[in-house]
Amino acid sequence: MAELTSADPTEAAWSRLHVRASEALAADSGARLLPDGRMLRLTVVDREFDIDVPARQITYAEGERPAVSAHIRILILHYLAAAGQAHVANGLATFREFEGGDLYYPAFKSRVIDRIVGTFGAAPGVLRQVGETLGAEPVNAGDVGFRVPFFPKLPIVVVLWLGDDEVSPAANVLFDANAGLVLPTEDLAVAAEALVHRLIEVSKR
Repeated sequence: MAELTSADPTEAAWSRLHVRASEALAADSGARLLPDGRMLRLTVVDREFDIDVPARQITYAEGERPAVSAHIRILILHYLAAAGQAHVANGLATFREFEGGDLYYPAFKSRVIDRIVGTFGAAPGVLRQVGETLGAEPVNAGDVGFRVPFFPKLPIVVVLWLGDDEVSPAANVLFDANAGLVLPTEDLAVAAEALVHRLIEVSKR
């Protein structure tokens, strides 16, 4: 997964958060405000992260873990900054429907959809089990389909269709119709890629 540079984009994102009170950030994003009144705890798929806005730090919430990767840090910062602008629409949209989606789609297909097919196309039961492990909500789509809250206000739907002798397996990743108000299209692609990475990671346990 491609790493994002951590210099200017990250500093600019932190600066946007510094003008907001922690209580407001928590209320807008679905994060929890910890008892110290300054730290936020945010769930990303099935893991929790602690965000210390004054100190400009993001860490895993539990135990000794590796440093949080740059692409997850920037996604968290962008989400916290914009989550108050939207509510979950409970309607779905394809990646191409968001601004610039056609431009990013070849990379999105390669890094997200093709990896789902390549990893789970011959093992749909494994994908179903991973969804259950993550506490995903089943959806009535495809042969395997479920909805994962990547962030509290950013659900992502994963769908897999099985192949046969004439048709190859296929997959898709869908977003809430308001996702473009929460993250820019390029970030949605990174979030989907991070989700697929997590699905594969959990499948190897």
